[in-house]
Amino acid sequence: MEKPPAPIPRISSVDLPITFISHPMSWSLKLETICLRKGAVLIGAVMANGFQWAVRRGGLKMGDYILIQGPGQQGLACTFAAHATGAARIFVTGMGKDNKRLEMARRFGAHRTIDVEKENVLQVVREETEGAMADVVVDVSGSPQAIRTSVECVREQGTMVLAGLTGDATLTPMLMDMFVRKEIRLQGTFTADNDATEVAMRVIEATKFPVQDMVSHTFTIEETEHCIRAVGGEIPDLYPVKALIKP
Repeated sequence: MEKPPAPIPRISSVDLPITFISHPMSWSLKLETICLRKGAVLIGAVMANGFQWAVRRGGLKMGDYILIQGPGQQGLACTFAAHATGAARIFVTGMGKDNKRLEMARRFGAHRTIDVEKENVLQVVREETEGAMADVVVDVSGSPQAIRTSVECVREQGTMVLAGLTGDATLTPMLMDMFVRKEIRLQGTFTADNDATEVAMRVIEATKFPVQDMVSHTFTIEETEHCIRAVGGEIPDLYPVKALIKP
């Protein structure tokens, strides 16, 4: 008779009404120098996506030009990954309300930030790459208009990575002939794998870059709804770069 499978160990928190379950297929990494909780949280939840989306899915290489549409947490992660990879020119776009996020993007490695309400993204990319355009475009904006601009900004035989969600009911009209004529590679992506997580951890540890500076607001667990609404831009004068919920 076969032995029954061993029970999954359960680790219950004393202070919180939460039960943590350790799955047999779980995977963990030891953090050597990242001792701040905020920095540790960001590795798997955010920073790994930057390496997965811009580098592994986008194929970004040293010396490439990259356009990142959207300066939120995922855009900042892609900016950091692009800078670590050695991109020659990193463009990050946002709107007027994203002023603090665009400032953070420059700290994370962006060479040029673009306020789309004041400048023409296509024109800026064309002029500052001398017509070469972007080798890789990562769109995390969730904006149909930005997606259409992304297609215009990618070079022939370049790669466009689509990671922003526009909503199940939103249709984005596209000139599909542009994909054909320019031979653009369109890559959808949603999350990151273990390899990207490990790469993100190693780079952050090696550079000692304070990724935790991305966290602009911390909320209590009772303020969860307030946090979600703030991140969504629904609360006037409260628009976090990155928000965390502290149990």
